[in-house]
Amino acid sequence: MYRLFIADDNEWARQALKRSIQWEKLNCEFCGEASNGTEALALITEKRPNIVLMDIKMPGISGMDVIAALREQGVDSLFIMVTAYDDFTFMRQGMQMGVFDYILKPVADKELHTVLRKAVESLEEHEEEKQIAQNYKEKSESYAAQLKEVNEELEEKLFIDAVNGSKDSSERFAKILKAKYRIHDYFLMLVVPEEEREGGQSIDEFIERQCSIMAECSSIYHAHAKGVWIKEGYLMLLSFARTMFLKEYDLQSLRMAEFICRKNEEASTGVYMTISHVSSSFEELSDLFGQVLFCKNSRFFLENQKIIHYDSLRSRSISGEYLKMRKLEELYAACREHRASVRDCMTDFLNQFSVNEIYDTDYVKNILIQAAIMMVYIQREAGVEENDFPDVNDVVKELSEMHSLQNAFQWMQDFADRIEMSGDIRRKISQQTKKILDYLNEHYTEQVSLQDVADYMGVSGTHVSRLIKNDIGETFITLLNKIRIKESIKILRSGGYKVYEIAEMVGYSNYAYFYQIFKKHTGVSPKDYV
Repeated sequence: MYRLFIADDNEWARQALKRSIQWEKLNCEFCGEASNGTEALALITEKRPNIVLMDIKMPGISGMDVIAALREQGVDSLFIMVTAYDDFTFMRQGMQMGVFDYILKPVADKELHTVLRKAVESLEEHEEEKQIAQNYKEKSESYAAQLKEVNEELEEKLFIDAVNGSKDSSERFAKILKAKYRIHDYFLMLVVPEEEREGGQSIDEFIERQCSIMAECSSIYHAHAKGVWIKEGYLMLLSFARTMFLKEYDLQSLRMAEFICRKNEEASTGVYMTISHVSSSFEELSDLFGQVLFCKNSRFFLENQKIIHYDSLRSRSISGEYLKMRKLEELYAACREHRASVRDCMTDFLNQFSVNEIYDTDYVKNILIQAAIMMVYIQREAGVEENDFPDVNDVVKELSEMHSLQNAFQWMQDFADRIEMSGDIRRKISQQTKKILDYLNEHYTEQVSLQDVADYMGVSGTHVSRLIKNDIGETFITLLNKIRIKESIKILRSGGYKVYEIAEMVGYSNYAYFYQIFKKHTGVSPKDYV
């Protein structure tokens, strides 16, 4: 509905106009009236009608002065002059101010309807034009957004293809970046998510966070950045706004990496960073990508290192001697003979891997897997119960999925402990102690006590404690904790459970106590173990 206002000093004239207007046919509604120029100016300013029937001669301020004042205020109403004076001067002045039309008094109904119909049609045409303009604007904005999205997708595809060795994509990608950012020297940085924490995040959330951090980091360090998600992590190409010396590049890149790590840590997102060396040629893009992947692979040996720079690794010698066969044979011999030195032999074997050297991860894992499988077969040949050791397939799976050298070594050490206990201790323990062990292995998930075991055995608690101490060399609590921690490790490696859930599953009602006992027995927290 279009709002119509009437301004005339004659009340009878105003009433006559209201009666003569075909409101419904014209799609109009009455929104107010005024009897003088001052009142008209105030009300029209307030109500902003679409159409105004304005008497020219009114007390105080004339209709022409009201229109002039309203035009200065930006009021875009359609003004139709109503006058008893057939005066060309008034008409010309009104047309100069953009008056839509005029009607002479006395007003004829037909003429009034004709002029108002023209005014409504003009408003309708204006609305249509506005809608067309709005639609065009929306379509233009939508097209621009779509075009931007397409361009970004193209850049990401070229980026991925380029790092994977496509020469054509490297050339096209280089042209785009040089045109947009005037990129000269550049380097790659890979943001790798750590093991999923409790209440972990989706890949989309991770990408969104890295995009935001990258933008903030680029602004602070005056760098150009392009990021893309790949299966290995969030890959960024970075270039600073000015050329630098190599040492400056190294310093700034490390500062940026520290910033990104810190921001992720503040958001409870565990990451580590790998950094390539600096290059000025996009033909080396795939080589730089290989460098950040090499650094990622090398983290198996550098578990606690958050930032790994290729240039720092390059200076290290990659050892071809991963072990001494003599130490490995000593370990096998200790397993065959069920000596109490299995643990020590395992330590000697693992010490062949210097912490100061970087090895090929897959090769080392393969060595550990073969050693563990051989130890399983040795135990089976000796007639040790299969339930006491993991299946060969489980050995391969667990060691293959290790994410750090420390965890792999801990697994091997735990395995040696189990062999030592099964081979040396189990042969010596009494039937009563074996019965106690069987009971604890069946009831460790419960709030089992020394008295519960004593009642089951039909002896005193003191007698149970003495049996465990003499045959196994442990206190009751220590033995129970070892059994529970052993089982919690199995569940941790299988995945799918929160740490507090695992604590409850193995018999700990107090999470803090479980955390303390786990770290005491393994040397690391439950979250850091796998």
